[in-house]
Amino acid sequence: MRTRKKLKAKNSDIANIKDSQSDVKDSITAAAAKMKTLLSKQEQLKSDIKDKQNEVEQANKKLEEAKEEEQNQYDAMKLRIQYLYENSTDNSIWSAILESNGLSDMLNRIEYATDLYKSDRELMTSYQNAVKKVEDWTMQLADEMDSLLALQDKYQTQQGELKTLMAKLEQQKRCLCAAAGRSTEAGAGL
Repeated sequence: MRTRKKLKAKNSDIANIKDSQSDVKDSITAAAAKMKTLLSKQEQLKSDIKDKQNEVEQANKKLEEAKEEEQNQYDAMKLRIQYLYENSTDNSIWSAILESNGLSDMLNRIEYATDLYKSDRELMTSYQNAVKKVEDWTMQLADEMDSLLALQDKYQTQQGELKTLMAKLEQQKRCLCAAAGRSTEAGAGL
């Protein structure tokens, strides 16, 4: 009778261990699925990062081109204005007033000089706006790239945590298998 109780207790222990093994196996399967999903997200993230890096490189090239064009335009306008003030009396407002052949000619010359200055200023402003736009775009891309890299770090941290969890679950599984083996041997010895 006593042996039967021991055998029944051992069988109960074995059943409990098998249930625990099943739970651990389910946990391992769930962790493996999470790991697979995480690895898939990381692959997509790597692709997104590569694409964003290409966009940033293109933006930097456009920015350099825009800055170079802005500088060229500025230098050209500076020389033009210098030339107009130093050498030309044809396009200045004073020459329009002093050298005009009547009121109509004077107004036409003043309007021409004013339009010329206005055109130069608008051209310079448009180049400055273009450079500002490219700089803003570059900053936006850099911010997006920082966000992607932060997400990558987060995924790597999660991956490390999942690996640790899976290792713990595997260890529990081994312990439970060993305990089941000992219980089975003990039950057989009864």
